[in-house]
Amino acid sequence: MMDTSLYYPEGHPCGYDIHGKKASCGDAKFNCLPGAQDCCCHWMLFNEPDFANMKSRLEELAENLGVQVIFLPKFHCELNPIEQCWGFAKRVYQLSPHFSCKDYLEHNALSALAEYVFAVKSHWFIDAYPWGLNGRQAAWATRCYHGHCTLPMGILEELGEASIY
Repeated sequence: MMDTSLYYPEGHPCGYDIHGKKASCGDAKFNCLPGAQDCCCHWMLFNEPDFANMKSRLEELAENLGVQVIFLPKFHCELNPIEQCWGFAKRVYQLSPHFSCKDYLEHNALSALAEYVFAVKSHWFIDAYPWGLNGRQAAWATRCYHGHCTLPMGILEELGEASIY
């Protein structure tokens, strides 16, 4: 018969000291301070290597099938150029004079659809995301560099100097 101990030996790591720690900083979203490692239990588990380095079910399935998964950045529908142009065209159409004549209706609809100012603005936001900028930083950068095709190489330093976080 094998003798097994019910307890770990002396000095064995026993997990985290969670006495006095909150379950989460705020609501369901992470509201932890930047750079914090152990401010709440939620954040501690989120940063645990066993959880952080897990593959998603999709990645595991793709790996078993021998295909590659590429995750693209999420864009809010308001950053989608088609949604922005369509929303602006609807607004322009609603502000135009209301006539029941078919020719006027067609003219107003075509002139509203001719507006495409948000396509360029969406492109600026899309260019900001590979730099790792959040929404506030992307908005600041697009205002500062609205006449440029892309953001400059020193954009991260400029954001730090301007205290935009």
